[in-house]
Amino acid sequence: MSLVTKIGLGIIYISAIREGLAYMVPFLGQRLSKLPGLSFLNDFEATYKLDLAIVLSLFLLVFVWWLWEKLLLLWLYDDDAVFAGKSVRMRERRAWTFRILALVILGADAALFYIAMCISGWGDSMFSLPALLATAAYVGVLIAVSILCIDLKMQVKLAKELYSDDV
Repeated sequence: MSLVTKIGLGIIYISAIREGLAYMVPFLGQRLSKLPGLSFLNDFEATYKLDLAIVLSLFLLVFVWWLWEKLLLLWLYDDDAVFAGKSVRMRERRAWTFRILALVILGADAALFYIAMCISGWGDSMFSLPALLATAAYVGVLIAVSILCIDLKMQVKLAKELYSDDV
């Protein structure tokens, strides 16, 4: 279930965030095949249109999902779920690091999605209620998928602990 939802959401994510990145930073629209050592990508129909924005959106995808999971673990469960074996001072320091990093990365992610929605359907308009609602829905779905994955992991962890105690 987790894999299916992440693959489906990942495809939507990459296409939308790629648009926002390419619009905000035109350099990222450069094709990968123009980079040194990657000219072979021009030889294939599936890869000749790949650009730097897609690569960066893949990295953002990984970090956004990782950050949502860590942040939600901090909010939904105790610190041991995230910082097992760390001192109290280290836990607090890392918790603040996650919060600040989450604010930056997740905020940028939502902004890029909003920009992509604005330019894809409403031209260069920088305020659009439908784009704002689409962004809110996107963030909500992202949080819901993250919570679902966390709950599944915790249930599997609990089942393993219960099973190992019985054996």
